[in-house]
Amino acid sequence: MSKIVIGFDQNNDQYFNESITFQHDRYFDWYNPNIIQTNYIYPLLLRAMMPNDFSFELSDNVLDDIKNQKCILCFDYTYESRDLTNYNPEIHRYDTYSKVIENTKQRYNLQNIDHMYIDCNPHNTKLSNYNFYFNRWLFMQVTEFLKFKFLVKNKKTRPYKISSFNRRPDESRFAFVDKVKNNEDVLCTLGKPEPQDISFYTEKWPELINQLPLEYDEKLDLDLPNRVSILKEELQQLSYIQVVNESFWHYSPYHMFLNEKTFKPIACLQPFIINGIPGSLKHLHELGFKTFSNWWDESYDLETDVEKRIDKIAKLTLTLAEKSHTELADMQYDMYNVLKHNVNVLRKFPLHKNLYDQLCNFSIDGIKYFSV
Repeated sequence: MSKIVIGFDQNNDQYFNESITFQHDRYFDWYNPNIIQTNYIYPLLLRAMMPNDFSFELSDNVLDDIKNQKCILCFDYTYESRDLTNYNPEIHRYDTYSKVIENTKQRYNLQNIDHMYIDCNPHNTKLSNYNFYFNRWLFMQVTEFLKFKFLVKNKKTRPYKISSFNRRPDESRFAFVDKVKNNEDVLCTLGKPEPQDISFYTEKWPELINQLPLEYDEKLDLDLPNRVSILKEELQQLSYIQVVNESFWHYSPYHMFLNEKTFKPIACLQPFIINGIPGSLKHLHELGFKTFSNWWDESYDLETDVEKRIDKIAKLTLTLAEKSHTELADMQYDMYNVLKHNVNVLRKFPLHKNLYDQLCNFSIDGIKYFSV
């Protein structure tokens, strides 16, 4: 099996330090473009909210290789997931990623040369053979399995029945937390909105806004570095069930995003309810995971109306919170085989192999681009 070559120089050195997309020495080799003899990928790392006028630097050598089809420019946005159809224009309205791509290609007169694009939205692969799916968050969650097995198998009592950890506020998180905030068995965290957004949230949720921030172990000041995305095993031990308020909650037939918020409870043998894009559970099933329809109604995942879906999730949460600690511990015990299955899928997920296989099949004008 031949490896796919990745170009690496001073202009994309931060990619090697931050991205995991091509970080697997069984499938990929990194070389300076000056010495590469074969076709290769030159990756650039996109981040959320980059300056609107930003463009990447490309060396003359890389630029010549792109124009001679020896190199393919690759924009990696695997921190995020974007709907390239722009089905719902409001969702990515403030994101500059497409502008950064446009700026870079215009700067070097590459508008007529196709580029690769990689992110966490599986639907984008259906739009072009230059689009690839790679969900980095499947790779990032590692825990001490036996610790959580002990809790489940011994039916240990948790401090709370249900938890939901939220940092940055949005309408979906506000709506959910507002509906469950008075239940002492449900632990919720939620940060305070940005100053320019206070009036909007105050008008819709006047009681909740005065209680914020709802904090547990971390300050949720949005001006501080985001530590909430780090998996903390102690937090995952606080409840039997977790409600995951994902980053996106709108409906689009062309968009899906599951990130660390979903994979944390999976890694920690914890059942979950997902308040996210409709079809989130269906996508998990496609990846090989199992969910919990044997224990509660998961029809909320099919509801495309945002308010109705959140209402269903809140009602389900409150219904489960009516169960005793003993009942919930017994329920989690009964789920053990499903929870263990999910951990194994997460640990063994062939993320890099899947990307490698996609790239091996990549062709231009019917000719495979990589000699593998």
